[in-house]
Amino acid sequence: MVHAAIDRTLKGGHTELDARLSEALREWLVTEGRAALARMPREERATSTLQSNLGALLQAQGEHAEAEPLLREAFEARRATLGDRHPDTLDSIHNLGSLLQDQGKLDEAEPLVREALEARRATLGDRHLQTLNSINNLGLLLQDQGKLDEAESLFCEALEAKRATLGDRHPQTLAAINNLGNLLQDQGKRDEAEPLLREALEAKRATLGDRHPLTLGSINSLGGLLATQGKLDEAKPLLREALEAYRATLGDRHPHTLMSIGNMGHLLKDQGKLDEAEPLCREALEASRATLGDRNPHTLATMDTLGRLLQDQGKLDEAKALWREALEARRATLGDRHPSTLATINNLGNLLQVQGKLDEAKPLMLEALEAMRATLGDRHPDTLRSINNLGLLLQDQGKLDEAEPLKREALEARRATLGDRHPSTISSISGLGSLFHHQGKLDEAEPLWREALEASRATLGDRHPHTLISLENLGRLLKDQGKLDEAEPLVREALDGSRATLGDRHPDTLRLMDVHRALELKRAPLVGKQVLVHGLVAKPELNNRTGTAAGWDSERGRYSVRLQDGSTVALKPANLRKS
Repeated sequence: MVHAAIDRTLKGGHTELDARLSEALREWLVTEGRAALARMPREERATSTLQSNLGALLQAQGEHAEAEPLLREAFEARRATLGDRHPDTLDSIHNLGSLLQDQGKLDEAEPLVREALEARRATLGDRHLQTLNSINNLGLLLQDQGKLDEAESLFCEALEAKRATLGDRHPQTLAAINNLGNLLQDQGKRDEAEPLLREALEAKRATLGDRHPLTLGSINSLGGLLATQGKLDEAKPLLREALEAYRATLGDRHPHTLMSIGNMGHLLKDQGKLDEAEPLCREALEASRATLGDRNPHTLATMDTLGRLLQDQGKLDEAKALWREALEARRATLGDRHPSTLATINNLGNLLQVQGKLDEAKPLMLEALEAMRATLGDRHPDTLRSINNLGLLLQDQGKLDEAEPLKREALEARRATLGDRHPSTISSISGLGSLFHHQGKLDEAEPLWREALEASRATLGDRHPHTLISLENLGRLLKDQGKLDEAEPLVREALDGSRATLGDRHPDTLRLMDVHRALELKRAPLVGKQVLVHGLVAKPELNNRTGTAAGWDSERGRYSVRLQDGSTVALKPANLRKS
């Protein structure tokens, strides 16, 4: 009877009840912890386990601003009273570094995370669990900084050690598998990442259950990978499962739920279902503002997602207002040269470029690029993205000769640092091909666009949006070269793929319909016109007869001709001329 009442009252049944009880318990723990700290003598408070645990709880709840003074005080007191290498001091170094990383203060976090790892290696050994956790933390930090090769060696070390000491299915091992899989995905090594993420998810389902937080994290990771591979239909049920479980177990406003809402919204956007994506993205932003505040990193990341969606919907003024708010907040909280601030400067510059406000966009893009070169180096992925963006802007301004060295620099650096088949490299290959196309260097553009198409097919699959763009690009180029018969099947494949993945009404599909129609008219200029039959050997009786070219069969390369007597014949272009 009680069970039935719970199921009737709560949408999520017992699972939702558990989530509400857990949330209430966490809130009670925070309240009681604060009260207990207030009663504690000040000289004991900073070094107490209670203060560190309360700071960690607040961090887990996404209340970073409240957690920071507690963790800083604990860190400073333990260093002063216990020494640099006492286990409790190292725990505090680790905790504060982790919090700073969550806040996006990567340069401040790095020396702390490195110090904790170095000390744990020296005092505990390379394979102690706390050392391995420090290795993972430094790897995650380096990944956020774009130092992917250094991060990979750390993740590989941690995974190998955890497999050897804990076994393949220990939760810590599974977390290490997930970390390495996510890194490989960032490196563009998606085929290497997928089996790792699948292994982690399968093991977590078996050992922890479908709704354990670590399982849900793996579901989200695999769903995200499949989405980037263009396997949207396979990704969707995973991301939906994660979102429903987060709502039921953590509530609608937990940071993990909000992240999952954003992931689902992003997938729907990629599927072209912009109207379905919008309420999710708006929900995530509204909840983030209410629970975390307007300037929390999670809130600002949610603004980014909604801003991109609004830009895709053509709601440029609303998107611009979000980008400006996000930029102002990041300048104020992170500084002008933080990677997230610079990314937002780029986003706003791109939007202004789309609006045709090129002179307004240019100083933003120059600011972003100059700061990235100075703070991240010339070959950091974010710097290369900024170089590419400035090249696109100059191309739109018609300054093709100024754009070319930037685009060449971005491509050369991406080949060297990411490899020829990383998505960003493929984008640069395609971008330089586009510039050559605009410059009229068709013979230089062709091998680049062929390479981009081949690489997109191999790494993303035939129906990924980027593959479809590559098909369209090469088709357009071949059309301009007069290679109409070679161009048509490429454009038709792009159109068929867009229909299948995005639907008949998506803007990309409608554009491809226009491109294909124009190509067909160029291949078959006699369609709709009066024609005279000539030169037939097999059916000479049809020679000198007139009719109308009613249609064109692109696969057979023949016109459908309706003769004056009402009969229809299929004839090659060589056997027709305009009458």
